[in-house]
Amino acid sequence: MKALRRIPVIAVAGAITLIGLTGPAGAQVSSQATGGWSQFSGNAAHTGTDTTATSITAANAGQLTEAWTVSLPAQSYNSEVVVSGGAVYVAAGQTLTALDTATGAVLWQRTVRGNVTGTPAVSGGLVLVATQKNAGGHSLGYVVALRTASGNTAWAVRATGIPAPSLSSNDSVTIASGLAYLDEGDQIVALHVATGAQAWESAAIPGCSISQPAVSGDYVVVGSGGTDVTALHKADGSLAWTQ
Repeated sequence: MKALRRIPVIAVAGAITLIGLTGPAGAQVSSQATGGWSQFSGNAAHTGTDTTATSITAANAGQLTEAWTVSLPAQSYNSEVVVSGGAVYVAAGQTLTALDTATGAVLWQRTVRGNVTGTPAVSGGLVLVATQKNAGGHSLGYVVALRTASGNTAWAVRATGIPAPSLSSNDSVTIASGLAYLDEGDQIVALHVATGAQAWESAAIPGCSISQPAVSGDYVVVGSGGTDVTALHKADGSLAWTQ
């Protein structure tokens, strides 16, 4: 049976809660929980499952209790929690916070350029988020990379077409093989994780309201408008097929 490992953000209360096991089995869960859930739905394909997480079973699920709760500085819109290298990363409003997985202690908290629009993604010592803010009647979008060790900004690049964060939209960064993928209005853009430099930008994709991209094999796949599914070649963003 595939085990699902997720740590929920309570958006209404503006808090994050970690759930763990009590009793002797708890130590096994703690050691596995720090392994990694580094981006939206766990991986670049957004499967939402972790087949290596086997310590929570039907026999011990009744032992799950609250381990710690931390208040967030703002409401979190459609942003999942990610876990990597013993740290929990959570976005809320214009802040990105890193917490110690075991204790909930704040490792660092940083204000970013605008409101975070989706789930952070962690790779190569960096945590990436997409943000959006209004300035002078104009909408400004950014992709921002912070260093996981310190929270200092590594790079930030402008990104067009990022929607304002809401409970009905999710503009999360997807990371695979050193590239970060993001929807920009009616296009998908690929950035180098290490530098923020653009690798490629796709042509306009049919439909509207493009989903955050999912990456599997040689393809980047998105849905749009609830009516279309489009696959791009991961190497250069050219169209593979659309249905």
